[in-house]
This record gives sequence, structure tokens and C-alpha cells, in this order.
Amino acid sequence: MINLDDGVLSGAQFMAPAELASFDAGRWLEDMPTMGRVMPSRRESVADVAGIDAGAAVTARPAAASGRRTSRSADRPRPERPLDDLVGRHFAHVAAQIPAGVLGAATAQELWAAIEKGYRRDLAAVSGARTEVFTRLFAAGLLWIMPGEHTGRAALQILTGLSPVVRKIHHRRWSLMFPELRDAKSEVIRAIREREAGAAR
Repeated sequence: MINLDDGVLSGAQFMAPAELASFDAGRWLEDMPTMGRVMPSRRESVADVAGIDAGAAVTARPAAASGRRTSRSADRPRPERPLDDLVGRHFAHVAAQIPAGVLGAATAQELWAAIEKGYRRDLAAVSGARTEVFTRLFAAGLLWIMPGEHTGRAALQILTGLSPVVRKIHHRRWSLMFPELRDAKSEVIRAIREREAGAAR
């Protein structure tokens, strides 16, 4: 329904029938004066219904939505490990000295690799019976399988003769000296230095 009182149709409301046939309504609408917006945009409607600012509705996002996560550990400086080179050489030397073809040799290789990983992870000292030592390493994800009684004991005997890191403290108890590997004044580090110096002669 057309409102004839608003003045919008002032140039077209008294046309003759012949003139109406050729009347260009589209062009006439383009020439109409700006009347202001009647309907709000879709963005404004959503904002009005929610009762929030339209700009805030577009720009405000949860931190998780951006897919970026800041890690404090990435910014945290790593502690200096001045003994890493010395200890790393010792691990490599012992791994090369494990005899092949004897009982417990393969288990000794796996156990020594697990001990090196434990050192890198700053593992606490591990002490106890053979099963306790292997269970601790297995629970920490450093060993894939639990060795048998004879191979496990033989592996510990092999490593005890090659490194001060593995110590027999009783005929049925063993200790893995992880904390001593991080102490420059410990007996373990001193023994490693002496062995390295002796090998260099």
C-alpha cells in the first residue's frame, strides 16, 4: 500500500494511464531521496538481540579459538649441565665395551640405554633388588620389557664392572647413581674422570 501523504510519490501520483504504461519504476526509485535506514543490518540485529556491542561481537574471541598456546616451559631457560660432555662420553664408551655373545649382553645394552635416558631426565636414584630396579625403569617408560631373572642379574653384573654408575650395594641389591652424575664433586664423576684419563694414556 502506497502512502500518498509522505511526499515520496509527488512526481508520479497524478499520471495518466498512458503515461503509467511507459513509467520506469526502477529509475524512479533510484532518484528517490535518501530516507535513512529502516532495517538494521544482520550484524546489528545479532548484536542488539544479544545485548552486546557489534564491534565486540566480531573482534572478541576466546584465547583458545586462535589456536595459539603459549608455553611457559618454552620460555624458561634450561639449566646448565657442565658435565654433559663428560657423562656423554662415558655412556658411549661403556656401550662400546659391553661384550657380545655372553649371557645378559643384549639386556645390558638395553639397560645401559635406559640408564642414559634416566640421566637425561634427571631421574632420582634407583636402589633395590634386581626386580625393583628394573620395575622402576620400566614404570618410567625407559625399558620396553622386563628381563628374566638370569639375564637381568647378568646384565647388572656386566655394567657394574664397566661403570661406577651401576653399583652393587649388596649381593642382592643394586643402585643406579643418577644424582652423582650431576654432582661434579661426587665419587662417580671422579671415577669417570680417572677412567677417561687412563684410557687416554
